Amino acid sequence: MEQDALLRSFSEARKRARERISLALHDDVCQSITAVGLEMDLFKMDLPADLAERVTEVQQSLEQAFERVRVLSHETHPEPVKRFGFTASMERLAQAARRRFRGEAPVNWDVQRGTAIHDIAEAALDNAIRHSGARRIQLAAIDRKIEIKDDGSGFDTSTPKEGLGLVMMAYWARCAKLTMRLSSSPGRGTGVLLR
Repeated sequence: MEQDALLRSFSEARKRARERISLALHDDVCQSITAVGLEMDLFKMDLPADLAERVTEVQQSLEQAFERVRVLSHETHPEPVKRFGFTASMERLAQAARRRFRGEAPVNWDVQRGTAIHDIAEAALDNAIRHSGARRIQLAAIDRKIEIKDDGSGFDTSTPKEGLGLVMMAYWARCAKLTMRLSSSPGRGTGVLLR
């Protein structure tokens, strides 16, 4: 199918871009921050106590920046399920959504299915955060089912939507032989159920 080839190409390009970002954050930025921290340790030895204390405060800020970059490096990893496992990658995804979404956002399959579920859940959460106007978003894993739902504006599912989000979600579900059910209606929110 021509559309599947295009979507596969898009998915692979997305994966390569995430890999480049993740490596740059981990290998370049984190190592640079570590090197600066070590240099500050050496610099601190030559300073009077009051200035050394100030350098320690700067180092603590540097450690916080390092931790934020490390988290971003993990969030942008191209295959989080493969690297961290399904449960950990879903927990990281939920934490990332909580940082971006100010409302309420409260199993183990093979790697291909786990990756597809992760990517679909990530796209569904991103759509809910960016487009729904929701006050509440829920990500739940129960009995080999994953459900992402919001109480946002919803939409008419019979009207084609612009953008790749829903198309990519359907593609990833098809490739991993998952059943994906999308439910939405204006004013009643949106739900994505994966089996």
